[in-house]
Amino acid sequence: MRGPVLVVRALTLAAIAIAIAACGANDTTGDDADNGEASTEAYTGTIATLVRTPAPPGMPGSWDQPDSEGILGQNGYCGATAAANLLHFYGKEVSPRQAIDAGCWSWVGTTATDLARYFKKSFPELGCYRGRMPWDADALQNLRNALAIGKPVAVQFMTGALNAHWVTVVGVHGEGEHPELVVMTWGHFAKVKWDDFKDAWRHAWGGYYPYVMCEAVSPNAKALFIK
Repeated sequence: MRGPVLVVRALTLAAIAIAIAACGANDTTGDDADNGEASTEAYTGTIATLVRTPAPPGMPGSWDQPDSEGILGQNGYCGATAAANLLHFYGKEVSPRQAIDAGCWSWVGTTATDLARYFKKSFPELGCYRGRMPWDADALQNLRNALAIGKPVAVQFMTGALNAHWVTVVGVHGEGEHPELVVMTWGHFAKVKWDDFKDAWRHAWGGYYPYVMCEAVSPNAKALFIK
């Protein structure tokens, strides 16, 4: 009986890997290895809702996300789209499909390591890198600090028990501890409540608060905002 049991286990692990890989669903509105630091537990917290919002003044365009591919849609491309949106802030006209073709993806979904490796290979002059923060980090203040000095931030957060999604953070709207983030995603801009987003980001698959940003200051820095 070991044969069938092993097959079932293998299929279960494959299904979990596929679920982990998928980019988050569309909004509801109308080069180091990860070293095993990704979580293996399903996310049970609040699912953050992305609410479509008009493009803030001066923003570069938000790229449409290519449809997922593979038999079960396991090849999601939100990571490549976030990379393309980040590059838009640096005056680079690179579509998500061009980023995918250049290696910015993996069969289990794009990780922060994949994004950082792609930037390092294709755009070394930007000094982009993968980062994480401690569990108890003031992640909101860190985002504000990055935006204040002209650096958009690509972040991964959970959109379901096992699904994750990449967006590019370009603004913080509201003072204090309960603002909204403004992000680029799915070909438009969206706002999301920080109170819902925080734990979904903290529990993402790339370790606590996974993100990718660049050392270079964006030439479109004035479009980034904190208000």
